[in-house]
Amino acid sequence: MKTRLAILLPALCAASLLATPLTAQEPPDMSPAKELKKLEPLIGNWAGSGVMNEPSGQKSPWTAKATCQWALNNHFVQEDWEFKFDGLEGPIVYRNYLGWDKEGERYVRVITNNVGQVMLTEMNLLPDGSMLQFMHNSQAGMPYTERRVDKIDGDTMTIVTDMLMPMGKATMVIDGKLKRCEEAYEVDWGEDAFMEMKPHEQLKKVGVIRGQYELKGEMVMEPGKDALGITGTDWFSMVWGGTVMRSRTEGHAEGAPGTYESHAFWGWDAKSKCMRAAFVSNMGEVGEMLVHWVENDLVSTGTNTIGGVPMTQRYTMKLGRKGELKSVVGTTLFGAMEPFVSFKATYRKQH
Repeated sequence: MKTRLAILLPALCAASLLATPLTAQEPPDMSPAKELKKLEPLIGNWAGSGVMNEPSGQKSPWTAKATCQWALNNHFVQEDWEFKFDGLEGPIVYRNYLGWDKEGERYVRVITNNVGQVMLTEMNLLPDGSMLQFMHNSQAGMPYTERRVDKIDGDTMTIVTDMLMPMGKATMVIDGKLKRCEEAYEVDWGEDAFMEMKPHEQLKKVGVIRGQYELKGEMVMEPGKDALGITGTDWFSMVWGGTVMRSRTEGHAEGAPGTYESHAFWGWDAKSKCMRAAFVSNMGEVGEMLVHWVENDLVSTGTNTIGGVPMTQRYTMKLGRKGELKSVVGTTLFGAMEPFVSFKATYRKQH
């Protein structure tokens, strides 16, 4: 079978797809997946309240508001959330993207918040329409698992979160109810980090590349074929007290219609002892990469399957004397092919 490859254009310079590697001669269907129709009940504005049951036995009331809307050519539900807890000065805010991972044949949610978390998690739809999500995490070295179940019944949304600690039974920590409302909510990127969370030093160091860049380069659709010219604009910013880096990419490929757009986020991953980037795009791609400092370069790596064929990619970001982004080179290993340079671009900072 002839293989045609269309390689990554990095959003956040190393984390999102311009077009997907293919194992077929025909272009893929870029229309939103039919599975997304089951997420339609989420769409709208929500407001409500509930109680957090703390391990000490204390109960802390909270209020919440959210707006869920279709985004990125209707490939994802963009969720903006704010939770305010009694007795705490600042809220927890979230920007999530909920969609369908065509390759993995599963619902997924990209989560980022002002606690500094960036993660890609799997979500399950239960027979009654409830959305089930398990999240494995740790705090102060203590591992734990959260189980969150959201259910929508008409104009009412219920949220229940249980926590399982290393010992003992699971405990319900969040219990709340929201109603549809008129007021829309948009996440505040300038919100402080929750409870004065401090960014990791490696993430703080990445802040030197913030700004707007124009890029020009080329990508290889298939080894041995002529390179395809690409242009684009990348925006980088540190948000929520510097605990997360946010980026947006708009790109154009020679001869391809339309504008490619992707959103990506970087956060510190204590378990992996490096940064983790998660991304989504208006072509329906979703994924994550690990990001390391290697001397003065940033190196991102990720592994996936495309059409059942394994693929590994590495992006090396070169920085200038003042820390600005100068160039990116991407290398791809696809199936049994020899490694090849699939992406090259230079970057010019605008402001």
